[in-house]
Amino acid sequence: MYKILILICVIHGVVPHWYCSRHDCHRQHHQGFIQHQRVRTFEHLAKQVINLDKKTKELCVENSNNKTTEDYNQNDYKVTVNLPGYKEDEITVKHKHRVLYINAEKYVDGVPEIYFEVRVIPEVASLVNASWYYVDEQLKIIFPYKTREDYATQTCNLVIDETVKTVPKYVPELDVRFQFEATTVSSRPDDNVNIV
Repeated sequence: MYKILILICVIHGVVPHWYCSRHDCHRQHHQGFIQHQRVRTFEHLAKQVINLDKKTKELCVENSNNKTTEDYNQNDYKVTVNLPGYKEDEITVKHKHRVLYINAEKYVDGVPEIYFEVRVIPEVASLVNASWYYVDEQLKIIFPYKTREDYATQTCNLVIDETVKTVPKYVPELDVRFQFEATTVSSRPDDNVNIV
């Protein structure tokens, strides 16, 4: 009976673990187990990413109705949302890791009109320097691209920040430079000093 079982296992290319007494046989089982774990990890991760993309698409179809566009410009990634009739203080923009949250609420004749959207921000976008502004009834959220240094520091030890952070409104840099009219100070006709 024992020999028949061994013969069946050999025919099917399977060596039972209780038959392995040699180091080579043990290594074969160990490598098979590792390969099985790799395939399981691959399948699990692929399933998670596919589910995430499906959920993102589902939310996009439910909430967007052609209000949102994405642009990959030369210097930044930009999300633009058409939000007619809202005020800046009725808009909330925040993110948690790479998930963007947009919520706008206004009341028309006592009835709330709510726009809500959740989006996954691409890996190339820098969340640290993100900002938004609302102009011409459009919400524009700007994410500068990550720099080469940002990518150079990423390793498997990358910290995943799970805190919710509010994306600040864009504040333009003020140009505080001003010019005087050219004034000539002269002690002698040849000695002119211009102050600019």
